[in-house]
Amino acid sequence: MTVVACKIPNGLTISGAGKSVTLVGWRQLSPSEMLEKHNRGEKQEPPPPGGYGFTEVADDLWDAWFKANAQSDMVLNGVIFGADNLAVAHVMARNNSRRGVKSGLRQVEPKALLVTMCQVSGRIFEPPKRSKTMERIQVSKSASSVTVACKLPNGLWMQIYKMVEKTIQTHTGFATVKEAMKVGEPIKLNGCALPFAAMPNFPVPSGYALTEVPADFWEQWSEQNKDSDALKNRVIFACEKRENAIDRAKEQHEEILLKGKFNPQTGAYDGRVVGVRSGLEAIDPRNPPSVGIPGLKITTVDRV
Repeated sequence: MTVVACKIPNGLTISGAGKSVTLVGWRQLSPSEMLEKHNRGEKQEPPPPGGYGFTEVADDLWDAWFKANAQSDMVLNGVIFGADNLAVAHVMARNNSRRGVKSGLRQVEPKALLVTMCQVSGRIFEPPKRSKTMERIQVSKSASSVTVACKLPNGLWMQIYKMVEKTIQTHTGFATVKEAMKVGEPIKLNGCALPFAAMPNFPVPSGYALTEVPADFWEQWSEQNKDSDALKNRVIFACEKRENAIDRAKEQHEEILLKGKFNPQTGAYDGRVVGVRSGLEAIDPRNPPSVGIPGLKITTVDRV
C-alpha cells in the first residue's frame, strides 16, 4: 500500500488500474460533521501535518494514476504525493509546508483580494491625504443634538456597534472570536449630490449637506470611527450649532490646500483654491484627470 498525501481541501477521487478511491483532503470532516462533533462534546482531532490529508491507496492504482498525471501541476507542485509509509508522508508534508506549497484553493484573504482588485481595475478610489491632526468637536453634555456636515455625494449610513463573543468553525475546530453587533437603528446622513434642478429639503452650504443627529449617538459613532479618513480629512464633521457648521463648511471649502509654482513677477505662488475634497467629486470636462496609462488621454465631446 502507498500512503498518498493530498493538500486539496475536500480531497480528490483518482482512478487507475480499473479501480478508484477518494483521497482525504486536509478538511477531513465537513463543517456540519464538525459542528455535530462539537455539540456532542467530542474531542477535536489535531490538524493534519503540513495541511495534508492522508489515504492508503493500492500500489497498482497509485502507480497507474501517477504515471498518467506525473506532469500535472498538483503533482509537480507537491500538492499530491505518495510515500512508502505514514511516517515518511508526515515528514514530507511538513517539509512541503515549510517550502510554502499551496493548493491554490485556500480561503481568500480580504486584504489580498482588495489589493488584487486595485491592481486589475486601476485606481478604484483614492481618498484625500490624511491631515496630520484630527479635529474633534467638543460637544457640551447639555446638548441634545449636533449638526453633522457631510461632503460625501450620497451621504452615509451611521451605525453603532458593540463587540460580542461568538463561536465560529475553522479548519482546525471551533474558536471563540469577537464580532461586531449592531446597536440600535442606523442614522442616514444627507449627501451633497442632488438630481438636476432639484431643491434640497435640507441645507447644503459650501458643498456640505447638514443633518441633525442626537449628540450621544454622534459621540459614540465618532469614537468608534476616529481612524476613518472621512473624519481625519474633515469630509464629515459636527458642530453643536448649525450656524457654526455653516461657517466652518465655508472655511474648509475655500481654504487653499495646494500651491502652484512661484511666480517671480508677482512675488507670490500661483495658487488655486482647493478646499476639502471627498475624492468623489464629479469630473470636470474642461480638466479631465489622468487615467494612469501612458499615451492614453480622456477627451471630451460637445453635447448635441
